[in-house]
This record gives sequence, structure tokens and C-alpha cells, in this order.
Amino acid sequence: LPFQPSGDRPVFCQDCNRANRDQRDGVRPQKRMFDVDVKCAGCGTHITQLPFEPKAGSDIFCRECYLKNKDN
Repeated sequence: LPFQPSGDRPVFCQDCNRANRDQRDGVRPQKRMFDVDVKCAGCGTHITQLPFEPKAGSDIFCRECYLKNKDN
């Protein structure tokens, strides 16, 4: 093996590992969404769902405002 196995996790040959990875990547669990009734702190757009549970008192931004401001 080109690595030292760790813990009690199973070790697979390259072909089996690739098959397992392809099988895992094909089906992704659906992300939990939280129903909210808020306005974007940046542009005022009405937001009804978030991919996270908002914290009380935190500003909430729509996707566009978040992406525009995330590097600032």
C-alpha cells in the first residue's frame, strides 16, 4: 500500500475505491432548508428559505448580496 491504514476503516483496491466513490458522488443528500420570513439587509429582497438556521439579531443577506460582499 502507498499509505499506512489508520483506524478500523476498510481498505479497498483502486478499482473498488473508484466504484465506491462514483456511487457516493451520484446521490447527494438534500440540504435541509429553514423557512423564514425576512428581508435582505442589503437590498430588501424578501427571503423565505435559508440553507442554515439564522441567529437572532444577525443580518441576513440574499445570495446576490452575500456573494457581492463576502470578500469585503
